[in-house]
Amino acid sequence: MMADSKQDVVEQAVKADSEKLQNGEKVEIKEAAPVAAVRSWSWLWLLFGVLLGCGLTLVSMRFAPEAWLSVWLQRPAAPIQLVNMIPTTPVEKVAEPSSKPFSKPEGEQVTEASQPMDAALKQTSAIMPMPELERLNANMLALQDHLQSVRGLQDELQNLSGDIQALHATQSQVRAAQLSVEKMQLHSRLNWVLYPSTHLLQMQLAWEEISLLPSLSNAQREQATAMLNLAQKRLDDVNRWQQNIDAVMRSYALPSESKQELLPEIFGSSSSDGLDWLLSKFSLKRAQKHEDVEAAHMRDLLSRIKQGLDVEQWPDATLWKKVRMDVAQHLMQHNATLPESEQLQWMIPEDFMAIQMDVRRIQQSARDWLKES
Repeated sequence: MMADSKQDVVEQAVKADSEKLQNGEKVEIKEAAPVAAVRSWSWLWLLFGVLLGCGLTLVSMRFAPEAWLSVWLQRPAAPIQLVNMIPTTPVEKVAEPSSKPFSKPEGEQVTEASQPMDAALKQTSAIMPMPELERLNANMLALQDHLQSVRGLQDELQNLSGDIQALHATQSQVRAAQLSVEKMQLHSRLNWVLYPSTHLLQMQLAWEEISLLPSLSNAQREQATAMLNLAQKRLDDVNRWQQNIDAVMRSYALPSESKQELLPEIFGSSSSDGLDWLLSKFSLKRAQKHEDVEAAHMRDLLSRIKQGLDVEQWPDATLWKKVRMDVAQHLMQHNATLPESEQLQWMIPEDFMAIQMDVRRIQQSARDWLKES
């Protein structure tokens, strides 16, 4: 409305000036200056608005290109579509790549993705600055490189998964073979304990090997350790008894052979050919005393008892009772002339029933364990 009124005023002023010119009057051009000034200011304001809009557009593209690109992508009738510049695979899925195989090789995918990208860059080169386009292109190429590296990592993970499964299968086979070997060793050692010819030393070694088997449960290991300690204790008892028997045997003194020869005592120190011949052909000895005979008999008896302890051959109860009485009487006489620190003590038990029961207990434990396994 204001433009129409101004135009009417101008037209009326022009008609008035033309009539004055026809009548020969002078015309003062005073009213045209405001119209020209109005027109010049209108053009200036229009130019200022255009420049301001271009400046805001460039500033927004410079400092917020993502927002500017999103505005263009949201326009439905935009002549230039930048959707092809963004890969179809979401960025969020880069950290967790899909396990499905790709339908096309990587070379074909890069070629097909680059064609619409180049076309879009050519179309947008007229409206977007080249630095922004180059930066966007570099970001797209870097994203493609990341996707390719993710695919390579996915293949490596699949290969590692296969290797781990193969390793687990191998470990299972080795474990099964190890269990089979340990079971055979267990049966062998248990049968070794039950052999009639096995003694305490072999029993102790067998239970020691059984207690070291890795496949045993806690209860089985405790049982094997208990039998090992029992066998070791009884073996120490037997060794201590044998040492005591040796000390008692040495207390029985033997007569010297030089004192038993009577011919040298009869003929003295004289020497002749006939005497030498007689001494070489004949021997005259003094008869042993009853005490010496008894001492030799006790030494021999104690020696046989000591050897029997090595193989768990225990002496007869009646014989052992008599031996104990004789040894006790001998030690009383022997210790009477010795100081208290050097006196011998008889540390052998009255019978061997306790150790025999422990040996049977060790064997019965092995028999029960063999039945359970």
